[in-house]
Amino acid sequence: MADAIPKPPPLQINAPVILLVGKTGAGKSTLGNLLLKTSEDENPTFHVSDSFSSVTKESSSASYEIGDEVYNIIDTPGIFDTDDPTEDILEEIARTIQKCAYGVRAILFVFEAKRFTNEQKNTLNGITMFLGEESIQYMISVFSHCNKKQTKDPEYFKNSCWNDPVKDFVDSMNNRWAISPNADDFPPDNLVHKQRLKELKKHINYNINGVYTNNLFEKARKKQEENERKEREAEEERKKEYEKNLMSKGEALAKKYYEEQRKKDEEKFLEEKEKEITSIKNEFQETYNIVDTPGVFDTEDLDTVILEEIARTIQKCAYGVKAILFVVEAKRFTNEQKEMINRILLFLGKEASRYMISVFSHCNAKQTKDLEYFKRYCWNDPVKAFVNSVGNRWAISPNPDIFPPDDPVHEECLKELQERITSIDGVYTNDLFEKTRREQEENERKAREAEEKRQREYDELRRREGEAIARANYERQRVEDERRANEARNRELQDIKNTLREQISRLDERMTELSKANEYLTNRNNQLSDEINELKNKSCFWPETQIKLESGRIIQMSELQIGDRVLSNIRNGVAEFSDVYLIAHIGKLDHKAKFAKVNFTKPDGSKGNFFSQLLLTTTHYVFDENLSIIFAKNLRPGETRILVSDDGNRLVPVFVDNITNEWRDKYISFYTRAGSVIANGVLSSCYDHCPPSQMLMDLVFLPVRWWTRIIPSTHREERLHPYVQFLETAYLSFINAMKKSKRLTNN
Repeated sequence: MADAIPKPPPLQINAPVILLVGKTGAGKSTLGNLLLKTSEDENPTFHVSDSFSSVTKESSSASYEIGDEVYNIIDTPGIFDTDDPTEDILEEIARTIQKCAYGVRAILFVFEAKRFTNEQKNTLNGITMFLGEESIQYMISVFSHCNKKQTKDPEYFKNSCWNDPVKDFVDSMNNRWAISPNADDFPPDNLVHKQRLKELKKHINYNINGVYTNNLFEKARKKQEENERKEREAEEERKKEYEKNLMSKGEALAKKYYEEQRKKDEEKFLEEKEKEITSIKNEFQETYNIVDTPGVFDTEDLDTVILEEIARTIQKCAYGVKAILFVVEAKRFTNEQKEMINRILLFLGKEASRYMISVFSHCNAKQTKDLEYFKRYCWNDPVKAFVNSVGNRWAISPNPDIFPPDDPVHEECLKELQERITSIDGVYTNDLFEKTRREQEENERKAREAEEKRQREYDELRRREGEAIARANYERQRVEDERRANEARNRELQDIKNTLREQISRLDERMTELSKANEYLTNRNNQLSDEINELKNKSCFWPETQIKLESGRIIQMSELQIGDRVLSNIRNGVAEFSDVYLIAHIGKLDHKAKFAKVNFTKPDGSKGNFFSQLLLTTTHYVFDENLSIIFAKNLRPGETRILVSDDGNRLVPVFVDNITNEWRDKYISFYTRAGSVIANGVLSSCYDHCPPSQMLMDLVFLPVRWWTRIIPSTHREERLHPYVQFLETAYLSFINAMKKSKRLTNN
């Protein structure tokens, strides 16, 4: 009796999906296990069997990474199963797709490497009809059950083993195909095994644009329903015509006319389908037009004529300009080149720098082969500033005399340039260019008006004071106007450069911050488990701890009332008192919690009594000698100095003598508007188990401090105040999230 196949768990879909589809027994589940590197004999992710019936009855999923991208692999039931009707299987696939909120990245169509049969062709047609013709753009054909020679030599397999139907089938998927290696012939650590799966991953990550979405699926379903409706109407029309001919011309002619009409309807349907497929393929092809423009600062043509020719070229680019390749010679950056860049930026607008790539030509062999050497030792400050101004996008145009087209260095240089082009977000459009042109025309209009105004003033001065004075004033005004225009233009260019430098600097700073944050989170992760457990206990003071009121009276914390002004700090010999605006909770626990008993020597030398010790929970903060807050449990005897008040209204740093843990069942937690309190003479924070920033916590409690000024708090209960409970829950959730992030990082 066969072992029972366990029911798959509910689909966990939290990333784009890789969908495994195909005929029963084609090897879908085996391919899924190969990608996930799970053994089919011990504990497979997707169950496999030698039975003629499909093992996969419901879709199941698993998380999978290719490089930095995370996907969910979903194994679907086999189509044309011997036990389940195909319509039920397609409906199960439909339900699966509808759950893919992030879309389907790739549809792996798995089939055996044998002669392409009508059944396999029908399987493909059935799936494409069900999912829509758009789904072909996301399909990859995967050949299973290949022999050793076919698996080791894909070119042999393609040239010698494919018949015309297979070639047409693969061509329909834009030549996206791969081989699923047989683990018995090529184990997972075998180079051939790894290479075949690497080719499949490359298709998934780089040879498919976008994802197959629920919208495309719903569009296909509606199209299917529409086609079915048209087919029913055509069939009804043919039947009516048949019955009419049957009455008038006899059964033989009626059948003949019926079949002729049916063939015409089928041909019309196939023609419309072919047009739809062609339209979709054209839509998904990503093609660029390369346009070479005349050289700026040509010795024979005026600059203005050249720029106008470039303008006409841009206006013809209905789909926009993906990239502007600014080609400069790899030599010292001259004033002529700098002026050329400024002219082009002013002509195209400052937005054009987002689409520019600087390409260095005429590089020698060493510069071309070693990009770091070229960048570090061959760039002067103007070159660096220029490259930074275009977002640090640059590449090298290889010299074909030194590195022919088939040379790896030549190919690598062009590959890097292509990657720079595809990394640019969006396109430079006619709208951006026209906006710049309008601004230029407006500036030219203002310049003409200024010139006309100067001319009128010149004519008036010439009439009154004579031509010599008028000419001098005209020239002085013209020079001043030009100076101002140049200053405005230089300011605009400088603003563009400064903005780009600031963006790059912010990105560098952000990367540094993220690196430091990651290091901090790694160090903190080791403490999170203990801290989560400590969060479950209430963090507070021992209620018999003594504090001083503004009236001079010394009371225990258990006697505190809302509105009491307590000693919260001593600055420059002046005692500061602050209102108690909230008692978070007070009472007795149903169990004993861990408290830290901090012993210290008072400034007068006394120690060992109640007034030279502080009792509070281990995750409560106290201030050290640098006015930084530190957990009570992190105080180090003989190393950490805390601030203790003396009889002369001063806070004196003293060493911690000893720390012991005690278990108590009474507690009190309260907040002053200053956020601090002097408890048993020690400067302590009102905050516990939170981020180690007194200022941050003061900001977090700002809303409740403002609210209690309007409506004083009456909360004095064992349960935690709702606002404090909300903050504690949020912090606990944050810590849990950080642990999960750490686990994902380790994985």
